[in-house]
Amino acid sequence: TASGGGSSSSGGSGFNPDASCATETSMATLGRKPVDIIFVIDNSGSMTEEITGVEKNINANFAAIIGDAGVDYRVIMLSKNGSATANQSICITPPLSGNATCTPPPAKPTNGPRFFQYDTEISSTNSLQKIIQTYKVADPSGAAPGGWSDWLRPEALKAFVEITDDQSAMTAANFETQLFALTPAQFGTAANRNYV
Repeated sequence: TASGGGSSSSGGSGFNPDASCATETSMATLGRKPVDIIFVIDNSGSMTEEITGVEKNINANFAAIIGDAGVDYRVIMLSKNGSATANQSICITPPLSGNATCTPPPAKPTNGPRFFQYDTEISSTNSLQKIIQTYKVADPSGAAPGGWSDWLRPEALKAFVEITDDQSAMTAANFETQLFALTPAQFGTAANRNYV
């Protein structure tokens, strides 16, 4: 029995053997990694229908859906600016782009807060080469003096979306080797990829 205030059953010394035990609780916070989505769209003569499909769907059936899901995204488009029906080029309307209209397409694409277009012609078989070649080369419109790499975020996962009706002249293995050599902090390494 305890005989005085403050003494415990451990012999009256005031020592509490459970006092050194503590409970600490922490909760993991799940977060979504931002994503930079790089569209590479073939501008060859057979691509009118595909380009028109992208123009009609990129705002409502792509950007709106991923935006509503709470994803921090950015669209970077490598493709010739202009009219799909006149010269198999592409013009993206608001709200994704900053273009006032695409009827007619502006002389230069107008970027928005989440949309950036690098104005370059992509042919049937060179889309992978153009990704590598234009990475650090100034955009012809003047919007990206350091190439489309200016628009990438280091913390973002990179997702490439290639739209073509042909085969690339560059192999996937060669593309990946050259991609990793550009900026490993952006794209990762073979052991730890930061792109899909």
